[in-house]
Parts: sequence; C-alpha cells; structure tokens
Amino acid sequence: MTLMRAFFPLAAAVSIAAHGAADSPLERSLARLSRVAELYRDSALGFACQETITYSSSGGGRIQFAYLFIRDEDGRLRDFRTWSTGTTAKNRGQEVYPRDYNVPRYVESAYLWAFVFRSDRQPLYRFDVRPEEIVGGRTALPI
Repeated sequence: MTLMRAFFPLAAAVSIAAHGAADSPLERSLARLSRVAELYRDSALGFACQETITYSSSGGGRIQFAYLFIRDEDGRLRDFRTWSTGTTAKNRGQEVYPRDYNVPRYVESAYLWAFVFRSDRQPLYRFDVRPEEIVGGRTALPI
C-alpha cells in the first residue's frame, strides 16, 4: 500500500492532455506516470487481502471478500473476489461479483484507476495542464 499512497498524490497532481508541444511538462509527466503505472501493476498489485466494503449508496451495506489480482485468459490483470469466511468446501474459491450484492460499480475495481496513465491507455483520454499547486508541501502539476 505504500506505493499506492505515493502514487495517488502524483497522479492527482498530474492531469494533462496528450496534445502538447514536444517535450512539454505534460508529455514529460505523462511519460513518468506511464512508468509508475507499470511499476504499480508489477509490484503493488501482487497482494491478497481480506476486504470489507461499507457503502451508503444503493441502499447501503457492508460485505467482506477475500481479494486478489489474477491474470485472465488474455493475460490482462483483473481483480478477483471470493468469500472470505463462512464458505463451504463446495463454494471455496468460487468467484463472487460485488455487483450481485448491490455494491456500487465504482468500488469493484478500486485499484485499477492508475492504469489510465499507461502509455497504451493515454490516447483514450484527454489530459489538460492546470496551474501549479502545492500538495503535501510540494509543488505539483495538476493534470
């Protein structure tokens, strides 16, 4: 989770457009964020945990899962959930889908937002540079 904490302020501070001059602050920042997203994928997402989701939308609720990342048949990284407790041998390891239990969709892949910055994904988005700000006592380039 340390990488996640380090990555979030960086990503929040760099929100730019892929339509700038060559070697612009935006292009340099997007290139760095692309590399950070790859490192994040390769190291930070190699975990498994017990997850508790508490939410107030969709009628509200609280649910627990065992949570990890796996590669699908196409080699893409995706999150995988199963029941964390109270499962029978028959259900153990069976995939569970949070949407089937009224968990809001935006919570389903909470760790995958960083992939917006991967170089192969950047053309799908528009990034604009905003005036510099101070975030956590450091100068940041909001994107």
